[in-house]
Amino acid sequence: MKGEYVKLDLFVQELRTFNADAMFNTTVSEFIKEYDLLKNLFYCGVKRENEISYFGAGYVSLYFPEDCGYSSENINEGDHLIVYGEIIDYSTNTWSGYNDCGIIPKYIENNGQ
Repeated sequence: MKGEYVKLDLFVQELRTFNADAMFNTTVSEFIKEYDLLKNLFYCGVKRENEISYFGAGYVSLYFPEDCGYSSENINEGDHLIVYGEIIDYSTNTWSGYNDCGIIPKYIENNGQ
């Protein structure tokens, strides 16, 4: 799925920041450099059919590169977003049984909380 463009209905769960410890991991460091990512990212949830919660159903990491025109300052935990973006990483090996992925937004519609 890497490189595919998707439209996702997301709920912002928490703001995360790449820290110094993560930068020592060469995989993370190369990933940040490859996409020219900012330090801040959001973990978001996706509402699943027949479930009342966005939580515990796999994560979507919302990354912001330097030149994307968006930043974490315009988004708050609890916001409801419609995001159009490119998948840049994914995992099928998660404890929840749902897949996780990371995307870079091309367009964000923020519907607030």
